[in-house]
Amino acid sequence: MEQQLTTSQLLLFTERYNKYKKSLGIAILLCCFTGFIGGHKFYMRKTGSGICYLIFCWTLIPTLLSALDLVVLPYQINRYNNLLAVEILSDINPNAEAAGTLDIFKNKHSKPLLFLAKTISFIIIIMATSAIYKTFLADDNSWELSAQGPQRLIDQIDYIHRSQQKEPAHYAINYDGLALTMPLEKAKLIGYDQCNSNKIYTVCSNNKNTYPDFYHYQVKYAIAQFDSNDQLIIIHIYPNSLPNYNQLAREIPLSAHGTRHSVEYMEVSGSHEEIFINTIESSIDLYDNEIIQNYAKKISQQKILQ
Repeated sequence: MEQQLTTSQLLLFTERYNKYKKSLGIAILLCCFTGFIGGHKFYMRKTGSGICYLIFCWTLIPTLLSALDLVVLPYQINRYNNLLAVEILSDINPNAEAAGTLDIFKNKHSKPLLFLAKTISFIIIIMATSAIYKTFLADDNSWELSAQGPQRLIDQIDYIHRSQQKEPAHYAINYDGLALTMPLEKAKLIGYDQCNSNKIYTVCSNNKNTYPDFYHYQVKYAIAQFDSNDQLIIIHIYPNSLPNYNQLAREIPLSAHGTRHSVEYMEVSGSHEEIFINTIESSIDLYDNEIIQNYAKKISQQKILQ
């Protein structure tokens, strides 16, 4: 190339080339720290790709692609600078032959790596797009179900279970032999015989030294609470250590709390039972909501009478 340019043209070429060429070090830094928003793409004047990275920065796709870009950045920067050199050369001396400069692109080692990187990028995009589509599709289905109304959804679940069972659907959660609506005398027979009572409710604990695990979590102690009719309305379970409530919510069967996987609150589909997880006291309470509502009305009436 030096033979095709005069001294003044060579100086002009060098000045313009040094001014507009891209630095591999800067590109790598931008890719590492701003790759998820396409910073390195904007640096290399690939505005379209940069905008795509920016639009989808809330997903993992740009982050994964920027990690792959680190592999091909040396070749992309080299190609950009070579194209820049050809462009400047053609502008300074249109009669000069650029074949010598273009020969740089015929790199037998870079082409397979570029092809491999593009193939991996394409596979990752397909997999990520499929995962996002399935997620949104699942959300859409759950939205359609919830849009039908809570009672209608519960009725549908009950119908499905009734069609599979002879008895009406009721998903009572048992623990340590206890079951919601169990009579007080029956609870005493299985060991819950240490009770403190008043006019409104009775709370019983047991004299056992060991307790069964609650979904793979050790339990320190448990108490049972009965209403004025001596029916069990609440089971209090106190884990030995603070459970991983997210894991607990996943391990409890779907039939036990419907489609609600909230750590704070889980509702039992098909009945009035509820699971309430207290993350502060590290306790798990199983309620029968209908009994408690009726029980609360009775308590209010008693307070009014008193």
